[in-house]
Amino acid sequence: MTQEHFQIQERLQVEEKVLGLSPETLSQNSSSTETLSEIRVPLGLDALEPSFSLSEHLRSVGVDLATRRNEAEKFLSPFSWSRWKKTATLLGPFMASTLAAYAAGAYALASEPLRAKWDISDFLFNIGISLFVVGFALTPMILAPISETHGRYWTFVGSGIVFFLGTLGCAVTESYAGMMVSRLITGNGAAVFATLTGGVVSDLYRKEDRNTPMALYSMTIMVGASLGPLISGTVVDLLGWRWIFFIQAIAIGITTTTLFFLFEETRSNVLLRRKCFVLNAVPIKTSAGKLIIFESAIEERLDIEVSIIWRSFAFPLRFLLKEPIVFCMSLWVSFAWAIMYMQFSSIGLVFRSVYGFGNAAVGAVYTATIAGSIGGIGISFLQEPIIKGMLPHKKPLSTPEQRLLSPCIQSILLPIGLFWFFITARPDISWISPCTALGSCSMGIFSIYLAVFNYLADTYHEYASSALAAQILADILVPLIDIGWQSLFFHTATSRVTMTTNFPSIRPVHTVAEILAQDKSSVFALTPSLIHLYAILAPACLVVCATNGYDGSVLTSLQGVTAWKDQFGSPKGALLGITSASYPLGAIISTPFSAYISDRFGRRLSIIIGSFIMIIGVIVQCASTNIETFIGGRIIVGFGITLALAAAPVLISELAHPRHRVLFGSLYNTSFYLGALLAGWVAFGSYRIPSAWAWRLPTLLQAGPACIQVCFVFFLDESPRWLAYKDRGDEAYKVLVKNHGDGDWDSPLVQAEFWEMNETLKAEREIKGQGLGLFLTTPANRKRLVILITLAVFGQWSGNGLVSYYLTKILSSIGIATQHEQTMLNGTISTVNYATALFAAVLSTQVGRRSMFVGGGIAMFLTFSALTASIAIYNETGSKAASKSAIAFIFVYYTSFNICLNPLLFLYPTEILPFRLRAMGLSILVFSTKAASFFNQFVNPVGMDSLGWKYYLVYVGWLLVEIAVFWCLYPETKGYTLERIQEAFGEDVKLDGPEENGKMIEVNDEKSTHVEKVAPSTVNVA
Repeated sequence: MTQEHFQIQERLQVEEKVLGLSPETLSQNSSSTETLSEIRVPLGLDALEPSFSLSEHLRSVGVDLATRRNEAEKFLSPFSWSRWKKTATLLGPFMASTLAAYAAGAYALASEPLRAKWDISDFLFNIGISLFVVGFALTPMILAPISETHGRYWTFVGSGIVFFLGTLGCAVTESYAGMMVSRLITGNGAAVFATLTGGVVSDLYRKEDRNTPMALYSMTIMVGASLGPLISGTVVDLLGWRWIFFIQAIAIGITTTTLFFLFEETRSNVLLRRKCFVLNAVPIKTSAGKLIIFESAIEERLDIEVSIIWRSFAFPLRFLLKEPIVFCMSLWVSFAWAIMYMQFSSIGLVFRSVYGFGNAAVGAVYTATIAGSIGGIGISFLQEPIIKGMLPHKKPLSTPEQRLLSPCIQSILLPIGLFWFFITARPDISWISPCTALGSCSMGIFSIYLAVFNYLADTYHEYASSALAAQILADILVPLIDIGWQSLFFHTATSRVTMTTNFPSIRPVHTVAEILAQDKSSVFALTPSLIHLYAILAPACLVVCATNGYDGSVLTSLQGVTAWKDQFGSPKGALLGITSASYPLGAIISTPFSAYISDRFGRRLSIIIGSFIMIIGVIVQCASTNIETFIGGRIIVGFGITLALAAAPVLISELAHPRHRVLFGSLYNTSFYLGALLAGWVAFGSYRIPSAWAWRLPTLLQAGPACIQVCFVFFLDESPRWLAYKDRGDEAYKVLVKNHGDGDWDSPLVQAEFWEMNETLKAEREIKGQGLGLFLTTPANRKRLVILITLAVFGQWSGNGLVSYYLTKILSSIGIATQHEQTMLNGTISTVNYATALFAAVLSTQVGRRSMFVGGGIAMFLTFSALTASIAIYNETGSKAASKSAIAFIFVYYTSFNICLNPLLFLYPTEILPFRLRAMGLSILVFSTKAASFFNQFVNPVGMDSLGWKYYLVYVGWLLVEIAVFWCLYPETKGYTLERIQEAFGEDVKLDGPEENGKMIEVNDEKSTHVEKVAPSTVNVA
């Protein structure tokens, strides 16, 4: 069988899988059709071959007509074009793809003049890069399929015009908004060349001849991206920033003109239609007088309307979602592309701040990336002879998969180069070393880029442009990663290099507690800066706990969904227990990493990593087809939740205004019920779906809170206490001024906060030891450790775990067994819980912690005892009154639990732990919570199956133990600021060395030296 036959078979398989067409459908036009006045003769792609004979083809379809006419000889298959014609055709697209990448990189060198012109931050400036890439990703989704049907020529020429107009807009705009719009238009115009040029190469060359032209095309992208900063660095110094874009516009105009005159149509299906049109222009009739009409055998829809545009957009999207090869390859190259953009953003920062380079010198650094790209293409040319030498008895490169061997090895140069750059970009090491590292990175990125383009073009043939457009869509991750990276790291690094802040060097006259006591503002009074802070802090941190609540409620709901039980065989007993316990098991596994990541890399990064892991786990759960995979997904979600849970409440307590710290700390755990509420009502609405989506939909939405966190946490400031502990006091002070001082650098509150925070951290640095051993060094720390463990256990062993995870079994035990009733009650309970938890959060700002612990514990004991009695009476007598009272006591019990433990479960630990122990203490809390939950959830179904209602008596007795521990062990912390809560444990708080607890201290300020008596800070700051 010929190579062409294999390609036809592969094309039919692609069409059948992606378009939903069968080979039978496609072959319906393979023979002529005859009417009274005409004969329709289909022409296939073989009609474009040089050896094609019109007479022989007519005879083959049953038309006996001898003719030597073939007026359409010029319509030949692009595969058969001469080398020079192919080269001339590719000249324009290669120029355009170089300029497309050039436009992406050149913009970065306009940073300084444009930021100064419009007084914008680095972050706002870099949105221009992200908008360019957004256009880069979206436009090919529509134009790639249209070009495959209607041809490349006008798509290229039209895109060149759009590219030119967008670049010209960048050059002449006077406003920031105009620049952003122009960048988006520029990205839309440039995108076509980044995608369709690979398709043109696929049109012109068979796959065995495609490596060299595809390598050259990939090199145009890499070289263009490097030439942009290289040339623009000199241009911006000599001519100004506008000429960066004027020069591009001139080059794009020349390129578009070249395309107009030299580029020829390369789509075989379009050439075939044109050949049919030319043949039909001069009528050919049979001896019987019937007119012969030639038509393309390729069935296509040529009219362009809204539905066709949507289909064009959906076609690459279906490639991305339905073809695992396209999806995985797209992730691979989009990650490499993101690294390249981050690399471009960091070059200016590093070489300006570390080596003192100017714009022209920084631009020259990009020659390293050009050299790396050229080295990459050299390796790609050598890969075939090298592999043949290594595998002499094989036939390497005969399949697309075999051509991936070299890129897989060569791509290792990317992480090597990144690490190399990281360790050598220092003033004491020559700038040549990090430049060489950039070359290594570029070689690795080039190999990945070339491998993906080659593989997709080889595999999908004439649908290569759509497959490549799907890959470009994945590159929309680049602007998201780039925006997040700029917000998370670049601003921090820049501020460390350039910012000098005159934060207070002498002790303020008043403490934070005294300033707050003098301020009579309501706890709900908010300044504009606080509104901005909490608008980001709430979705970034408060919803972290929603994943916890969603998990508990959704698993409860799924146990009553028939589709879930049918899918996984109605797990019971130990299997149901391990299914429930798999979530806390994952949390236990990740505990050793959570404190380290939070303390080493910051609170925000810990939340980001945890959120991404949770999203992956949810996807695994949703896609699972057996209980083992479902359990594995829950373990992954649990692994991620610990990283977020250990950081989010800490960030809230350290970033919130002192007056609002308790309120927001209390609100944190209420989001547990927000997740439970969402899960309960989603399950109630979805259980009627007559498919597996009855359980997959509520499972998939578990990723919702994590997605919200990721979107908002990038825009949140880092903890000022963490920054100060890392010797970044200038940044810490700036964060306090921005959020607590409403922009006032001389705010007394900010100065007092910063002073107390710094002095407390100084004292903590003097403490010897590290790790868990710190909890054993003093009686107060040992007491803190006991409180953490007992509070974690009480949070799971108060009967709430029994009611939360096994509500379905409880409802079944009191005669409520239908899906409708169970899911509706679950949603109602979640709604009431959320309302009472919000009430308890507000209550915590007015009532002492001990009062809530002890009073709530007594209420839990009484209501759970009543619930147990009601269930017992129903099981013994079947009384409907007992059943109804059991439901009522579930609501009352949850209200008691919410007052006692819900607002304080994370607030109290963040209060009692000093900074150095805070992240580690929260990790211990989460570990203990999940360990107790794991044990609880594994044992509960076994205990309920074995003992029935008598199992509830275990919790009744345990609640008495909780009340005793609350009374004897838990100190009151209401009224203390975060830096002074150590006083509640009998420890001295040393701020600049003064003694405490009412002793005399000397205060020095500019006006006087005097002696004041300092009493313990117990003013009402909640």
